[in-house]
Amino acid sequence: MPDQTISSSSAAGAQISRTGTPAQATSIEEAWRSFYGLIRVTPLQPSSFPTIFGGVPSQFLGLIYGAHNAGVSTARGTHTNFDISVVGTGTAALTLWAYYNQGY
Repeated sequence: MPDQTISSSSAAGAQISRTGTPAQATSIEEAWRSFYGLIRVTPLQPSSFPTIFGGVPSQFLGLIYGAHNAGVSTARGTHTNFDISVVGTGTAALTLWAYYNQGY
C-alpha cells in the first residue's frame, strides 16, 4: 500500500503531518529499528512541526517532540538542554537526531 500523508491538528493546535505506518514490532528496540527504517526511506523534510508516522508507539511521542523542539530552539539561537543519550539505543538516537535535524 502506498504511503499517504494526512495533516491534522494536535490538542495544542500544532499541525502534524502523519504518513505511512511502521511495521509491527515486538520490543522497544525493534520498534525503534522499524521506525528508523521508515525514516530512512521517507526522509524527514525540514518543518516547523514534526512528521508523525501512523502507528508510532505513543511512548515515543514525547521524545520525538522533544528532539524536534530542541532543533527548532537551536536554530532560533536559544539554548536547549537536549540529551539524546537518555534513550539508550543507537537506533533510537539516530531517529531522534533525524527529528532534531528536521526542526533545525
